[in-house]
Amino acid sequence: MTPEEGAIAFKLIEDYSRTRHSCFIAEFFKPKKDDSNYLLCFRPTGGSKESPNRYACRYLRIEDKFILKAIHKHELPIEIARLLDAELPSLRLLT
Repeated sequence: MTPEEGAIAFKLIEDYSRTRHSCFIAEFFKPKKDDSNYLLCFRPTGGSKESPNRYACRYLRIEDKFILKAIHKHELPIEIARLLDAELPSLRLLT
């Protein structure tokens, strides 16, 4: 993935997670060069510095094919949206 393609994927996922789930991407990387997944770490926006959950995060694996689909279509694939919708609400409850 080129830096430009990475920026497209990042923006699509970041916009969705912020708008729908009040979360942001803290990390976005491929664990191993030959891995077929990207690993993303999400953290809730807002929250309090005094909260015991201030470092709450959720790591999600997203398959290459869905990241590439997002890049080529310039829209978030339903597969990624469903994953975020299933996993991020519980993270938001920790703030």
